[in-house]
Amino acid sequence: METSGAGARDASRENTFPKLLRANARMRGSRPAMRHKDRGIWRTWTWAEAYENVLALAHAFDAMGVGHGDRVAIVGGNRPLMYWSISAAQMLRAIPVPVYADATPDEMAAVIEDAAVKIAAVQDQEQVDKFIGAGERLSFVNFVAYDEDRGLEDYDHTRLRPMHKLIADGKALFAREPAERSRIAAKIEDGQGGDTSIMLYTSGTTGRSKGVILSSERSVAAARDTAAFDRLNDHDEVLAYLPLAWVGDHYLNYAQAMVAGVCMACPESPDTVQQDLREIGPTFYFAPPRVFEGLLTRVMIRMEDAGSFKRGMFHYFLGVARQWGEKILNRQSVPVLARIKYALGELLVYGPLKNVLGFSRIRVAYTAGEAIGNDLFAFYRSLGLNLKQLYGQTEAFLYVTCQPDGAVRSDTVGPPAPNVTIRISEDGEVLLQPDLARTLELLAEKGFDGFYRGPVAKKLLAGVKTEGGRWTAVELAGYRVREREPLRFEYDGWNVITAPPPSSGGVALAQMMQMLEPWDLAKLSQTERVHLTVEAMRRAFRDRTFYLGDPDFVHVPVPTLTSADYA
Repeated sequence: METSGAGARDASRENTFPKLLRANARMRGSRPAMRHKDRGIWRTWTWAEAYENVLALAHAFDAMGVGHGDRVAIVGGNRPLMYWSISAAQMLRAIPVPVYADATPDEMAAVIEDAAVKIAAVQDQEQVDKFIGAGERLSFVNFVAYDEDRGLEDYDHTRLRPMHKLIADGKALFAREPAERSRIAAKIEDGQGGDTSIMLYTSGTTGRSKGVILSSERSVAAARDTAAFDRLNDHDEVLAYLPLAWVGDHYLNYAQAMVAGVCMACPESPDTVQQDLREIGPTFYFAPPRVFEGLLTRVMIRMEDAGSFKRGMFHYFLGVARQWGEKILNRQSVPVLARIKYALGELLVYGPLKNVLGFSRIRVAYTAGEAIGNDLFAFYRSLGLNLKQLYGQTEAFLYVTCQPDGAVRSDTVGPPAPNVTIRISEDGEVLLQPDLARTLELLAEKGFDGFYRGPVAKKLLAGVKTEGGRWTAVELAGYRVREREPLRFEYDGWNVITAPPPSSGGVALAQMMQMLEPWDLAKLSQTERVHLTVEAMRRAFRDRTFYLGDPDFVHVPVPTLTSADYA
């Protein structure tokens, strides 16, 4: 394990998740980072062990040709190797693209095609079969690394790679050649805050599913804010059972675990989540309202089958909880006798009930995704469960609003999350772009200097440098917007106004319109219309390549190119 005598590093330098993983391995190497239940037995990996596994996996991905900007599909459930594949891709400055494990072969292929994935890390035979079934459609995916080998022994391994063997081979190589380990570890420092951390596809409920790109720096900063908000630390634990491709899992589990050192526990399967929840006893928990409603329904059905004494005691102390529970949770003034009754209820009813549900150790719980009923919300809070609400979006990397302790109500989702700026448009749409809001405020306050000098300019220059650009602070400070006369032309009785050079689109559009105007397109066949349009585009784009450029540096014969005679 790498060591550092410098202690904890400046948090602002840990602006990518691989850097946070490395920092956790250094500062809390012996603390648990990941647990997984397999065949009924929980196995635990420390932060130091997780870091070494990710380094070895990153070495394997590197050998497969994965590099800066490449996409790596992650298809599977909540398993350590799936999360480590995300980290390994990020370590190489590649972009992980999680895909829902229950996606149909066509849905999975559509995402992988859209993201232009280079390799994939998958869970098991089911996901491998989807790739094989896609045939030529996914032939551009060079390799498929898999976690569970059951059923895959006799498959053609030309493109298949077992991840457990990749990690074992990597560690063996590192032991023989320490320089190779150092080479991979050095790539962590190459990561920049402006790098794309992950690409998460939206659910597509309101339209076609789209990939949302989240930067490392913003993702880390957002997770730091909310982890501090709820005082998460390396003694907290979370059950990672949410879909791997959903922003909620990546934020609430992966991101907050990285920034706060929280231990992630992966259930054995989706069917064992409730049992695994009781065994682990997480301190941080998230579930949509329907999960809380289902649990309450099962509790009430079981109590109806209980004896009259237990049933009477249960309902009596529920009445005590409804009257005083939330006030005690919010640390409000409560009569001594009420506190005694509630303490007795905790001993006889609330405590055992929370233990059955797996809620005994929960310090912070959230619900979101849909409205939660007042009675349902009040029931759990009255038991002493610190259940709160949040509102989030994939594009915002989840938290938009969240409820602080002591200010929790069922009819609101709370104030804006830390360092989040919210605007409501005239038509009621939530506008959420805190960086843009701060930039606009600087522009309003300082004019040009608010953009071309100061913190905005520094971030802009850092991004340009990351992508290999050569812009300097002096050049940026001296830059001024030049307003040019728009390009105007007529077509079929219409006055068209478009952008002039250095934009090339306006000139090309004017040329094509001039060439097509003499023809009565409505009277031509479809084949003739396509032929004329393609020919006009070919000629316009030929001239675009030959003549067009920035008029500050080259002569652009706009009048000639857009004249009817030239057409």
